[in-house]
Amino acid sequence: MAEWEGEPVVTSVMREVMTHMMITGVASAFAIQSIKAEKNSASAWFYACEANHWLGRLQGYTSGKAVNSRQDFSRKGAEAKNMPMQKLKKWVFDKYDNGNWPSAHKASFDIAPEALKKAPIFGTRMSSQRAQQTIYEWLRGRIKSQFAD
Repeated sequence: MAEWEGEPVVTSVMREVMTHMMITGVASAFAIQSIKAEKNSASAWFYACEANHWLGRLQGYTSGKAVNSRQDFSRKGAEAKNMPMQKLKKWVFDKYDNGNWPSAHKASFDIAPEALKKAPIFGTRMSSQRAQQTIYEWLRGRIKSQFAD
């Protein structure tokens, strides 16, 4: 990164393009040497195999990028699917923060009936059998994470 600009000289996209070009260049060089070599000679086959090897590396490099993009796509889908529940969870946290309960356990019993009514408003569902336990786990996890910092 150039200090006077405050931005990296080579971005991650540029690095990917350069890597792609370099691997392609190596594979092309071996392919050209294979064409120049005597037909069906050992050196022609060696260069052809090396070109194939480097094309395989290029394919592996690009397919690895595809795996990452599929993971990003899946993560975004999961976040979108869980967004209504996250809104309900935020509402529970706000309710807890504005209340005056002696413990998260006690608060979970008081908040659960209201959360069951709010769930459809946020576009999600909550089990009436597990509502109190779920809310208690949310609150307990939040409290633990606050003390972990």
